Amino acid sequence: MNDNPNNDNLKRLETLIRKTRIIIQENLIYCDSLREQIEQKDQLQQVLTVSLECSEYLDVNEINFETIRELLDGHYYRLLNIINELFASIILYSETDYFSLDRWREKNKLTFFFGNYILLNQNYRVLKELISKHFIDSYKASYELVVDENSPLWDTVDMEYMEINSDLSYVRNISKSIISHAKSIADHFSLTILEEQISEIIKNAIGHGNQNNIGKRVKLWYAFSNKIFKIIVEDEGEGFKNLEQWNDFNRKRNEALKAGNMEEMLKYMQYRGPDSTDMDGGNSLFAALEYWDNGLVYNNKKNKVVAVKYLY
Repeated sequence: MNDNPNNDNLKRLETLIRKTRIIIQENLIYCDSLREQIEQKDQLQQVLTVSLECSEYLDVNEINFETIRELLDGHYYRLLNIINELFASIILYSETDYFSLDRWREKNKLTFFFGNYILLNQNYRVLKELISKHFIDSYKASYELVVDENSPLWDTVDMEYMEINSDLSYVRNISKSIISHAKSIADHFSLTILEEQISEIIKNAIGHGNQNNIGKRVKLWYAFSNKIFKIIVEDEGEGFKNLEQWNDFNRKRNEALKAGNMEEMLKYMQYRGPDSTDMDGGNSLFAALEYWDNGLVYNNKKNKVVAVKYLY
């Protein structure tokens, strides 16, 4: 009898990764065959590229908690978001209705590809939960936006501070400047994706919060330690007024995802709120909740957000 729960979890981890390998390999075949069918060829090529990166990573690395955590925070995370963007684009912008009832009943390759996307999402979340049992400290997932004025995460002691103008052209430079303080982070951690997520939080503050008003400022606090990165961003806007509406939409999305309900999931590929634009359908928030540990926490006014990422 095996009394070591860690060994059981490792076996479960290996089983989940075997399933993930199969899904990714199937997706490579579907992507290749869909090249001539759908209009989003550049996005499809991105899916192919990142799928191959996932496969190559699994081929050269031992399957253990550390390497799979690295995979989740890197290639696997990127793959899910690229596929989500691909399907959102197909649904919103394609001239052909690829997901009509008749086409759905045909169970064509695009349908199977979408089904695999849901399976990849399910596996990703189970893997995160499994890994959280190994990294007991605080590696937890949260899949909703939280309002908590009294959260201890708001403590800014020993955090760096800066203020910036609401100019999107400088966001990349700001995020790179913040990342430059991360020299002590282990080599395996993906600073590229961390930088992208820092940029997204700042862009939201500038675009949605300050409405790109160059006269308004964004306040930033950030800190790296040997274990975590934390960032607090505050804008001068009126706050995220439809936060609960977004949460409700996302709960329904998560219910469909958990149930593996493909037809229902198609309804929740893009959130269209009162302030949504053609370039932003809520996907940045979907991606953020998958990435940041403990989710995103807002103040009562909802114009200030804090996010944490565990780096070990």
